[in-house]
Amino acid sequence: MVRFLAPVLLICIVFIAAWRNGGKPERYVASIYMAMLVASSANALLGDVGGDDDYQGLHTLRFALDLAALAAVALVALRYDRWWTLWVGSVQFIAVMAHLLRASGMQLPARDNAKP
Repeated sequence: MVRFLAPVLLICIVFIAAWRNGGKPERYVASIYMAMLVASSANALLGDVGGDDDYQGLHTLRFALDLAALAAVALVALRYDRWWTLWVGSVQFIAVMAHLLRASGMQLPARDNAKP
């Protein structure tokens, strides 16, 4: 439960701080991530969790949310002159690539715990 509540709390704090102290780009990006949180939580409340415990296949809603967030953050980065939007966009790109790697069915390397 802490694994879920810690990021939720962080997103809420950043959202409030961005709306109180930030400019338009900060508000836009904070709103993007808050919308992702609300959509993902609503999906979970409706019972369509999507098999989070397995790391096989593509979770369609989460992939669509991450892809939409990447497009939205890229638009904010292109429209406003802020350096941090490039970092956020890069992290979002990594999230999208992780979904694509999961969908491709790549095998995770096995850990060898045996010591020589």
